[in-house]
This record gives sequence, C-alpha cells and structure tokens, in this order.
Amino acid sequence: MRRNATRMLALAGLFALVSCGGSKGKGGTTPGGGATPTSFFEAYKKASLAGDVDGVWAMMTKATQDKQLEQLDKMRTMDGIGEMLGVSAEQLAAMSTDDLRRQFMTKQLAETHDKVAGTVIDHVEQQGPDRAIVHTTDAAGKASRGVLVREGGVWKLDLLASEALEDGTDKISDKRPVG
Repeated sequence: MRRNATRMLALAGLFALVSCGGSKGKGGTTPGGGATPTSFFEAYKKASLAGDVDGVWAMMTKATQDKQLEQLDKMRTMDGIGEMLGVSAEQLAAMSTDDLRRQFMTKQLAETHDKVAGTVIDHVEQQGPDRAIVHTTDAAGKASRGVLVREGGVWKLDLLASEALEDGTDKISDKRPVG
C-alpha cells in the first residue's frame, strides 16, 4: 500500500515537473488546453501558479484524469495520507474522490510553485499531428520532458505517456527533435 502512495507522489512530482512553460508562441489558449503545445504550457503554467486546480485538471487527458482518480481513491485508506493532506481521518473518509483530488492538487501546486515559476520550455519535439514532447528546464537546471496529445481538438498533458517516457517504456519517444 505504501508503494502505491509513493507511486502517486511520483506521478504528482512528474505533474509538477512538466507543469511549466515560458516560451512565447503563436496560437492561443483554449479552455481545457491549448491551440499549440507552447500555448498549452503557457496556460498550464499560469493555472499552476495561480493554484487553479480545476483549470490544471481540465488540461489533463481523460486517461490521466481517470488514472489519478483511481489512485487517489486507493490512497484514501493508506496510513499517513490524511496527515499529509492536513485533514483528519474522519474528514478524509467523508471526502468525495473529487474533493480528495482538489485537496491533493492544491497541496502539490503550493509545494511546486517556485519550481514551476522558474521552468522554461527548451524546445518542442513534434511527433505527428497529435503528439508532442515538451522539453523543459527548471530554475535549478534540471531537464524534464512531458508528453502532450491532442484530445478534443486541444493539446492536453498525458501524464501516463510522460511517465512511460521517463521510465523508458515509451517507444514512440525514440524520434529525434524536429527543426
């Protein structure tokens, strides 16, 4: 059970690492995503820094949302989760999964605020019309990558594909940067 909590926190850490932006690009933002990968990250960074958990949530793919809700629901029964979130066991038990998500994301956005503020896009690796890898560097010089996919006509963050990219199980990422 503790391992699942660690995995969820790792996903949240990945979420924080790729919740970045900083480049100016053409194309506007749209509700729940961006018209381009760069505009997506501008909107995502802005929402992250503002603590807009629902805005950030809307910018994640449906598969990412479903997986995070599933993991959060499992985490509810783990030792130390209420304490980590600053709520009592009774409050934790009474929370809906969506309220738990909001509480967890609020904590993560607050904890990663400074890291997100200093993160910039290095380049975007376009992998076809509906997938891109965004390469970023944070203020400490740590590089990371996040996978964006086009869903519902807008670019969204795919944390599951981002995790696969980071752990080497994503075979699509072997392509070299374009341009």
